[in-house]
Amino acid sequence: MINPEIEKAIQVIEAKIEELQKARKVLIDLFGSTVNLAATISAQNQTSRPKLTLSKPSRRDALIRLFEEQGPLSRSEIFKQSGFPKGTVAYLLNDKDTFVSKNGRWHLVKNGGSEESQKEKGLTSSE
Repeated sequence: MINPEIEKAIQVIEAKIEELQKARKVLIDLFGSTVNLAATISAQNQTSRPKLTLSKPSRRDALIRLFEEQGPLSRSEIFKQSGFPKGTVAYLLNDKDTFVSKNGRWHLVKNGGSEESQKEKGLTSSE
């Protein structure tokens, strides 16, 4: 024998299903379509969402721009002015092709710089 509370819950669910089926029939009658509405809505959501492509400069490029604007900086000045976490700055400064430390101040390596600024200076091809 089924628990009376469970039996009541099943009856409520069956009544809701019946109400939803009636509402579905009314919609089909109004709009003249027998297409699976859930599939249609899902397909519309898939195709109508714009793809977001944010062209945010990388932290490396932001650090390069900081050096281009400010010149040589100490590590503490880099932390303060970039706002980057210390670990991120340390990681970025390990790029020896781009950054070099001289007398306690960090510099851009000659011909270093962001790809954009190198194009402006004619140092890279503009493919």
